[in-house]
Amino acid sequence: MTHRATLKLVFFLAIIHQTHAIRLSPSLSQAIAKQDHRQRRFDLPDIAVIVFFDKLEITEELIDRKIGRIFRQTNVYNRRRRELVIQLLQEHANRTQAEIIAHLEATGRTYRSYFASNALALDAVPASSAAAELDSYKGARYADLNEPKNSTNAFETPIRSESEASSSLPETHVVNIGADQVWSMGYTGRGVTLGVTDTGADHTHPALKHSYRGYKAKKDNFNHNYNWMQPRNISLSTPHDPIGHGSHVTGVACGGRDKAVGVAPDAKWMGCAAFFDLNNYKVEDLVKCLQFMLAPTNQQGLKPRPSRGADISVNSWECHNCDPITLDSATTALTMSGVAVLASAQNKGPACFSLTNIPGTLVNVLTIGALAENSSLIASLSSRGPVQIGSTELRVKPDFVAPGSNILSAGLNSTYERMSGTSQATPAAAGAIALIWDAVPELQGLLQLTYGVLALTAKSQATEDCVQGVTGARNNVYGYGAIDAAAAVRLAILAIRGEKCLACLQPCFTMSNQAQQRTCQHACDKAGCVRCGQRTRQIIRLRQRAGFVENCEDGCGQSSSQACVKCRRQKKNRARKLNRRQKTFNRKCR
Repeated sequence: MTHRATLKLVFFLAIIHQTHAIRLSPSLSQAIAKQDHRQRRFDLPDIAVIVFFDKLEITEELIDRKIGRIFRQTNVYNRRRRELVIQLLQEHANRTQAEIIAHLEATGRTYRSYFASNALALDAVPASSAAAELDSYKGARYADLNEPKNSTNAFETPIRSESEASSSLPETHVVNIGADQVWSMGYTGRGVTLGVTDTGADHTHPALKHSYRGYKAKKDNFNHNYNWMQPRNISLSTPHDPIGHGSHVTGVACGGRDKAVGVAPDAKWMGCAAFFDLNNYKVEDLVKCLQFMLAPTNQQGLKPRPSRGADISVNSWECHNCDPITLDSATTALTMSGVAVLASAQNKGPACFSLTNIPGTLVNVLTIGALAENSSLIASLSSRGPVQIGSTELRVKPDFVAPGSNILSAGLNSTYERMSGTSQATPAAAGAIALIWDAVPELQGLLQLTYGVLALTAKSQATEDCVQGVTGARNNVYGYGAIDAAAAVRLAILAIRGEKCLACLQPCFTMSNQAQQRTCQHACDKAGCVRCGQRTRQIIRLRQRAGFVENCEDGCGQSSSQACVKCRRQKKNRARKLNRRQKTFNRKCR
């Protein structure tokens, strides 16, 4: 090889190396630099690292092409959609991590793989060669130090005070968000599961016991499989909360029974204790918890069941100085599976640009700010936007605001406490979404439509503060405005089921007797203007038979074989029959 050819090869390899170079977090770079400086004099220990690989882009078009445009207002579509997203993520993770995993297993190294984030957690990366090893990982785009962080930075500790629930009347935050009006309509969050990632939760607390999905009322015992996880200590198989923050958050979302502290008291909750120790949480814990919300496992961390996943993910915390890459893939996977991901706007107000940490800064997350007590004005502690993206882009945040000051909910040792912060506003907003999905199950999993209903009915608040980057209806203080659950439920019924349905249900809303109310709603069901459940199932079955799930033409192309010709003819006939039934359905359900 000539000298000139050698130079060309070296230049080409340098370009390839630069193109695939992994980006290291500041903390990891600092740790490696420190180790490099000292390695000549000391035998340094290995360092723990979590590596994030290329993100898989999943679109609505891809989902429709894979499973077909099944009639979306059903649980069938949501279940298959989640299963498909998980399958695609697992295949992508296996494809991108296979070579590295084979090397790790050959050298006897331990690792943990997470498909939702396409990440690998490594406990023992040699300090002296960490930079070179990480840089050699194909497809790796970011690496962070996987060591404990201080959890006090994750919550911006809210103001709290001990209190007793004085009566069974709805608490002020329940009234202010309009939940009590929705209860009077007969909708309390039934059929919706909220996944709370926090410090844990006290499943024996009077306000939380009956709404815990693992509670079996008939036998008065608990089954924690698929309902609870502590990321790093499998032996802690029973829900617990030594700090009280997670119990309070869970209570605001779906607490109740004896005291009306939860916005959606008949919704169920599942939990993951990422912050069980205020001085001990890792990025890996957050990744594992978000994956648990997508596909929960049993108590041994095995046998994932997507059908038991959360419908709404509640995240009243912040990952201090974490890069957006660390949680972007996981939150995207949840939203593409139809899971509403909510995050607090943090408690660093009132300055503009004070909303700085993930997950509240992410575009696919619904970020919630806090209102002052019994007021339509923003709480001074609630962080303001915009969010700085790179050097030029500004993202308007938060998205909505909700009651978040002096909120009564579950406390330590079966007591009740009052806390203030965006940590309390976030579960209140999550409860409002649960109420909408209870009232109109057809909207469950359809996030853009659900968020649109919230935006159209929110109590907007104009402001001249923090106007940077504001171009539409949102602003950087209130977002679209304060959530109004009652108005949102009425609009959802009107928009999805039509005027005939809303007129039929109006008398039901005013009935004080719950049994009479359900009888009234069932009568509307029979009239074909509420849930239209039977017709929906008929449409589903017909669409499946028509070939929308298994598209025969995918394997036929332009083939004129007898099997393909028969398949296309059957599909055409069934599609014609489907269109007739769809027209009948639309006519009777509007």
